[in-house]
Amino acid sequence: MATKTKLSKLKSDVCDVCIVGAGPAGSSTAYYLAKQGKNVVLLEKEKFPRRKICGDAVSLRAQMHLERMGVLQEILEEKKGRWAAVGGLVSPRRISYIDNSAQEIGSHLMIAIKREILDEKWLELLNKKERNWLKNIK
Repeated sequence: MATKTKLSKLKSDVCDVCIVGAGPAGSSTAYYLAKQGKNVVLLEKEKFPRRKICGDAVSLRAQMHLERMGVLQEILEEKKGRWAAVGGLVSPRRISYIDNSAQEIGSHLMIAIKREILDEKWLELLNKKERNWLKNIK
């Protein structure tokens, strides 16, 4: 049987949504749910910020979400992102397209932001909301 202390602790840990993984998808989901008034707990096994070799390229659609959260503006102001001037693709059959998207469509399609910088910004964003969202489980 639980003691009174244990029961009160359990009540304080009750949440509407528990998200496992505090990467870009989990952090974004936590942000949007919290904006809707949900009590969110975000579980992460690694300590923030973390180094990650891949995951630096942020697409136009992801940029839109970072902008809504105020994260992209901070990264640009601090000059911690680098716009991809030239990019493209190469198919398995070696058909390729390489060009400058800014010249073609008037804006850059990708920005490179180191994952540890994104993690740092997620953590700042979560802490701004004065919620104890992020819980390390490792």
